[in-house]
Amino acid sequence: HGAGSHTLLPPFALLFCVLVDIPLNLSGTEAVANYLQRNPTVDGVMALGPVGAEPALQAINSIKRSVKLATFDLSSTVLNALRDGKMVFAVDQQQYLQGYLPVVLLANYKRYGLLPANDIIATGPGFVTSQNAAQVIDLTKRGIR
Repeated sequence: HGAGSHTLLPPFALLFCVLVDIPLNLSGTEAVANYLQRNPTVDGVMALGPVGAEPALQAINSIKRSVKLATFDLSSTVLNALRDGKMVFAVDQQQYLQGYLPVVLLANYKRYGLLPANDIIATGPGFVTSQNAAQVIDLTKRGIR
């Protein structure tokens, strides 16, 4: 995720900085809050997953400043923040499709000798935003997501 972001963001005039070296005596929330306070021009954070997004969400709330937050992958905290408009988007790998489609493909191959025409079947990325977070939350409760 990091290498792709580092490659794709600069052409859009977006500065990319990696904050990974978190001192052992600080929580992720404190480290992100401290970084944002020392760098007031930062107006967006892209976390590499819920483990980074959840502390970043707390940090942004604690500094009382408008900073956009996005992440890769989902958690209940991320989904609720998206639904409530506290995050911009989450990149969704659509794990249901990643697990379900291979079973369908193998069954069709075994039954009928059918294989997809392409070697790659993209299951994503999808994006979860405030517009569709409630649906993803509902599907999660129903065991589909």
